[in-house]
Amino acid sequence: KNIIDIYKEHKVQGALARHMLSVAGVASFICDNLDESINKEEVITACLLHDIGNLVKFNLNRFPELNDPEGLEYWQSAQQEFWAKYGKNEHDATLGILQEIGVSARIVGLVEDTDFAHFKVYADSGDMAHKILLYADNRVSMHGIVSLEERFEEVMKRSVGLPGYVAPGDKDILMNYALEVQRQIFSKCKISPEDITDESIKSIALELQNFVIPGSEF
Repeated sequence: KNIIDIYKEHKVQGALARHMLSVAGVASFICDNLDESINKEEVITACLLHDIGNLVKFNLNRFPELNDPEGLEYWQSAQQEFWAKYGKNEHDATLGILQEIGVSARIVGLVEDTDFAHFKVYADSGDMAHKILLYADNRVSMHGIVSLEERFEEVMKRSVGLPGYVAPGDKDILMNYALEVQRQIFSKCKISPEDITDESIKSIALELQNFVIPGSEF
């Protein structure tokens, strides 16, 4: 199945689908300009699936326009279905869906570590795939491509009081780790962070709608 079929089957809202396609577009752009060998298929697969269970955590009344064209009642029903099947934790829901799809353990491992706090872990890691996924996810907001700094501010504002919230005192330290990961990626890349824009990834994200997710047994 291609990714759009999977999104439909697993009730992914349009805005969330566009986010994951954009993240995959950023990652693909980086992979195509990287000066070292990387398993691009793994990176793209992880990017296209990394938030697939996020419906369980959405406040469907917060941005009513995101419920179109299906409407609020459709997404409320889908959310209730997801809660009954996967619980209310988005990470558990995503991992449950990945198991249903039948992706490899490597893809599961990549998807598990995408929140901003993991920049600290991967600044000291040699795993370029993890770095690219984490970086790409944190260059795409719900409004499009942004800088790491802008994305961090967005994440902090919306996560106040939630598990994983970054305290203001830790903000600068974590931002430095994120910038270090950015430096590591682009020191081996033919492009710069500034080359990643909505326009530069638009056609890539569009093409990725036809991406076929490789399935395998756990």
